[in-house]
Amino acid sequence: MANIKSAKKRIKVTARRKDENRGKKTELASAIKKFRALVIKKELNEASAFLPQVISLIDSGNSHGRLHKNTANRKKARLAEMLNKALIANNAPSNEVEPVVEPVKIVTEKKVEEKKVEEVKAATAKKTVAKKTVAEKAAPVKKAVTEKAVPAKK
Repeated sequence: MANIKSAKKRIKVTARRKDENRGKKTELASAIKKFRALVIKKELNEASAFLPQVISLIDSGNSHGRLHKNTANRKKARLAEMLNKALIANNAPSNEVEPVVEPVKIVTEKKVEEKKVEEVKAATAKKTVAKKTVAEKAAPVKKAVTEKAVPAKK
């Protein structure tokens, strides 16, 4: 048990925050489960209306430190993708419900490899330019030092 007054207070504050975070995380998990259940039951109008609330809860968790930034983004993307796939599979009329997220272009492996090769080439080009400039700057200094060190013979 802590003896110092500030340490005792930190224990109380930590316990309170732990309870709050546990409650908020449970609320978020319940909302996600409810959203997924709506999509599975094919209640897409309700699910599309409920998605902004779920995204708000996820963003709140991210801003308060309950979720990592990438985790929050991944959860939002997967929920939106789930709804979009259900909308496409259900063939909903476009005027009734619109997809939440624009369809993502599928990049082939060949294009990805080409991009990686281009990035490597660009990075090596920058390195060679940097080496040349360092070498060019160092070269006159070396000449000057060698000329001064060797006396001229007559």
